Amino acid sequence: MNTNIESRRAFLTIGLTGVVGLLVGCKGSDQKSAGQPFSFLDADGDADTDADTDADTDADTDADTDADTDADTDTDTDTDTDTDSGGSGVCAETSDNIEGPFWIEGVPVRTEYDLYGHTGTSLTMSGRVTDLLCVPIPGAIVEIWHADPDGAYDNTSTAQEYRGQMAVDEEGRFSFHTLQPGKYLNGSAYRPSHIHIKIWVEGRELKTTQLYFEGDTSIPGDPFVEDDLILPLVADGSGGMAGTFDFAVELT
Repeated sequence: MNTNIESRRAFLTIGLTGVVGLLVGCKGSDQKSAGQPFSFLDADGDADTDADTDADTDADTDADTDADTDADTDTDTDTDTDTDSGGSGVCAETSDNIEGPFWIEGVPVRTEYDLYGHTGTSLTMSGRVTDLLCVPIPGAIVEIWHADPDGAYDNTSTAQEYRGQMAVDEEGRFSFHTLQPGKYLNGSAYRPSHIHIKIWVEGRELKTTQLYFEGDTSIPGDPFVEDDLILPLVADGSGGMAGTFDFAVELT
């Protein structure tokens, strides 16, 4: 025990003998709440707020402060460890996927792709583009292209059907509306419905990938599908479907 604390207690005990001598026999139990000083009770059972409390508070506060400080320090350390291990500031990089043979350079800027009178399922897609620390990348470009509802790509017309690009906003968000792509044969098997994506930042291509849709019966066995590229679709309330996907890219 700290000798200074012992000396203070001894001094206070001797100095106060004449004042509280009659109350020592009425002293409450030595139990106390964490961080609270001992208290003496007067003859009426009320807490004595005179020099007795001050003395005990002075003496006990030092000892309790040491104990409480140690306990709090341990607790803080544990909390920091939990925060670090939670990985709340890390976004897993979106998987790459094949570009395929149908990419075309110089597509128009637009967010609406249901422009050609085709019959199909309305599809609204939205999401964000961030770096691997989950920080938005304002101005990143999301480029898309996909087959029409019948599974055909427009590779030659000036309309550049179902092809385009858009810039994300200050929070890294994007949104576009199209028709759900149809399937097409790849050898003897149909490729699942998919949308091709490129992510550009300051003129640099940082990601080429594809998005697939949960529940597509052509996904099992397709050699190109990655699990993290499959997203669920939900009804949008107006007869169409909607999906959300966030892209995380490495800034190099």
